[in-house]
Amino acid sequence: MDLNEFKNFKIQKGKIKDFLNSTFVKVTGAVLVISFILSGFFFFDFYETQYHKIIGYYWVHKGDKAFKKQDLHSAIYDYEIGIYHHPWHYRAMYNLANIYVVYEDYYSALKNYEKALVIKPDYEVARIDYALILSQVYRVDDAIEQYKKVLEFKPKFIKIPFLVDNKKSYFHNRGVAYYNMGLAYRTKSLLAGLSKQTSREFLLRAAKNY
Repeated sequence: MDLNEFKNFKIQKGKIKDFLNSTFVKVTGAVLVISFILSGFFFFDFYETQYHKIIGYYWVHKGDKAFKKQDLHSAIYDYEIGIYHHPWHYRAMYNLANIYVVYEDYYSALKNYEKALVIKPDYEVARIDYALILSQVYRVDDAIEQYKKVLEFKPKFIKIPFLVDNKKSYFHNRGVAYYNMGLAYRTKSLLAGLSKQTSREFLLRAAKNY
C-alpha cells in the first residue's frame, strides 16, 4: 500500500467513524431497539410459539435419528418431548404411533394416529395404518370407514421430475386401501359366523375389493 492509498484509507475510515457517531444513526439505533422490545411485549405469544417450535423441531430431529438407528426407547422419549413443544407436528405423531405398534401398545398407537389425522386429515398413509390397527383390535367397522375415507380422497396431482409425483403414491394408497378393506370384510364375515348369509355378503365384498 503506497502513501496515497494509505491516506485514502484513513479518510474513508474517518468518514465511517463520523457516520456511526452521527445523531441520525444513534436515534435510528435507539428506535430499532425500542421497537424490538415493544414487539416482544405486544407479540409475546407469537415469539413464545416460535421458540417452542424450534425446541420441538430439535427433539423431533433427535427422535428421527434414534428411530433410524432402531433405538426405539430413545425415539419415544425424544418424540414425546418434541410433540410437547410442537403439538402440531403430525409426522412425529405418526412415527410415534408406529413405534407403539412395534411394542404392541395399540391404545397409544391409535391415540397418536388420531392426533396426526386431526391435524392433517389427508395424511393417507397414516389413515391406512390407523385402519390396520383398528382391525387388529377388532374395531372392523371403524377400520372399513377409514379405508372408505382413503378411497374418497381426491388430491390435486403434483409432478416435479425427480422430486415429487403424488399421482403414484395416490394409486398405490388406493390399492392398499382396497386390499386391506377386503381383509377387513373377510374378518367381519368370520366374526358373523352365525349368519351364513351375512358371512357370504362380506366375503363377496372382500372379493370385490381384491
